[in-house]
This record gives sequence, C-alpha cells and structure tokens, in this order.
Amino acid sequence: MPNPSEITSQVIFIAKLESSINDLYTTENAFTLISIKIEAAKGISGTQEVLGLLSKHLKRAIINEKDCFSFWNNTFYILTYLDNKEIVETFVNSLALTIEARYDKTFFLKAGYIQYPYDVIDPNNIFEDLKNAVATVNPIKSSFEAGLVADKDYNNVVGKELTRYLGLIKQYGDVLYKHSLCVTKLSVGVARTLNLSNQIIKRIMIAAILHDVGYLCIPQKILVDPTHHNVKTLALVKMHPLLATRKILAEKAVFKEIFQLIEQHHEYLDGTGYPFGFSDEELPLEAQIISIADTYDLIRQQKDITNCEIANFFISKAGIRWDEKLVTIFAGILMDEKQFESIMDFSENGLRDLPL
Repeated sequence: MPNPSEITSQVIFIAKLESSINDLYTTENAFTLISIKIEAAKGISGTQEVLGLLSKHLKRAIINEKDCFSFWNNTFYILTYLDNKEIVETFVNSLALTIEARYDKTFFLKAGYIQYPYDVIDPNNIFEDLKNAVATVNPIKSSFEAGLVADKDYNNVVGKELTRYLGLIKQYGDVLYKHSLCVTKLSVGVARTLNLSNQIIKRIMIAAILHDVGYLCIPQKILVDPTHHNVKTLALVKMHPLLATRKILAEKAVFKEIFQLIEQHHEYLDGTGYPFGFSDEELPLEAQIISIADTYDLIRQQKDITNCEIANFFISKAGIRWDEKLVTIFAGILMDEKQFESIMDFSENGLRDLPL
C-alpha cells in the first residue's frame, strides 16, 4: 500500500499533468512525459536502494518549476518541458547507465516517452499510452555494446580520433578550442605533479581534450549570447557532458573508458554539481583534476583576475568542491609562475607535446 507521501506526490503530479495538457491547447507549449520502470534480475533484492538513487538524480535534474516526477508501481513518471527528443533520450540513457555501472546489471531500466503534440495520444488514457510507449511509440535503449580495438592499434586509433575531434572543436569556435587545450595542459600538468602513472595521465589527457565536445550539439549562439539564455537553454547546456558520451562519442569504443571522467567534470564533492549531483565517494580523482582545470579557465575568461587571486578561490573551496590535496597542488602551480608557464607552453597543433 502506498504511503501518504507517495499518494500526495501522485495527486500533485497528475494535477500538473492535466494542467499541461490543458495549456497545450491554448499555448501550444510542447512537453514530454517519460516512464522509467525498475526491474531486478531474478533473485535480486534491494530495489529501494536503486529507487533512492534514481530519485536523487531526478531531483537534481528538475530545474523548471513546471517539471516534476512521481513514483508508483515501481515506475517513475517524469513530466518535463524538454521537448528535444535527443536530449530526452540522452537524459534517460544516462540514468540507465548509472544504474548498470553501479549494480553490475543486477537492475535494469525499461523506459519510454511520449511527446505532446508530436505523438498521437488520447489525453483521457495517457498512462495506458505511456505504458505502451515503452514498447511501441518511443522506446529508449538503456545501454549499448561496444568492443575495444586491439591494443596494438589503440594509440594509432586514439591519435587519429583526437585530432579529428579537436578539428571539429576548432571549427565550432576558437574560444572552445583554446579552452580545451588549456584544460588539457593544466590537467596533465597537475597529474604529473601528483606523480600519477603514465596510464592514468593518458586517460586524463584524452578526457580533458574531449571534456566539452558535447557543445558541438548545442547552437553556438546559446553559449556566446546571454540573450538566448532561458530555462530550456540552460538545461541543454547542463546536458553537454552527457551529450558528449551518449551522442557524439557513443559509438567510439576507444573512448569508453574515459566516459566517466567526461560526464563528471562538473560534479563537486558536496553534491552541488551536475548533471548527476554526485558527491565525494562517487568522484574519481581524475575527474576532479579536469574539473579544477576547467573551472580555472572559465574564471580566467570571465574576470580580470590574477593567478594568485584564483588560487585563493580554490583554497576557499578545498574539501568542499575538490579534494584538499588536489587544491594544494593546483594552488601551488598557479602561484609558481615558472611552473605554470612551463605547463601552458603548448605547441601550435595542441597535441605534439602530450603523452599520447
């Protein structure tokens, strides 16, 4: 039997859904209704833990006051004003992959969605239509399979792919291109200072180059012109880590091992980051290294500020956003002019002096 809070949640959700349907006919505002059902493998218990994890991620994802979600019959129902099908599928796939990665395929998600006014739906029978959508209207794949190339071909394939994507980034815009190179050099410099292994440094380097490749899915005017900023566009911008891994790089098996680092480069120890709102125990050091380098360059672009002032900012966030030891190392680099210049002195093509 559902508890009172679940019943209240369902009532509120259905009321908002009915309001959205009514608004559709007067304002023509499109919206999406998503269904995500949790299923456990045979003999597996612990569904409540999975539900709690999904609920946490969904709360982080809701940024529009009209967006909401509820849960009953082992199914999450999400009402969102995201009307881009690719973004909807990326969002749900990211949830599915999070579950698969954490629970090693002992839990699965079955998901589908319907969109007003694009899908032919009976407003009086919406939940039955949504149930059918999982199998017929707009089913969403919860995972993908990809094999790794042979070790002997790995560096050659990676080098060619990185050069190609860096070229695409440069075509998109000089600002994003220079930012990607800056973050890469800083990330590699920090990793070397921490005496990390060459294998880990290579992972960090590849992820840093590609960390913002998801922006290729987003119109450039949204990034450079604040007049285009609104709830929908900001939600889209916050999806760029997932657009990178679930759309642009999804079929690139050689990059699969660094997907986590790309997806988490805007996450913080205190759980205030995005797109998932992960916290300390869930964030690898490599992702934090890219995050701190990314934040440095964003601050530098937006403000007339010295490296010492930026170092003080990072020190104030030690143990809150980033690992304390990592902040100490990074602040030391910023305040050591010779070390910083040595790290940032990259070659013209941006790749020649990196540990590929």
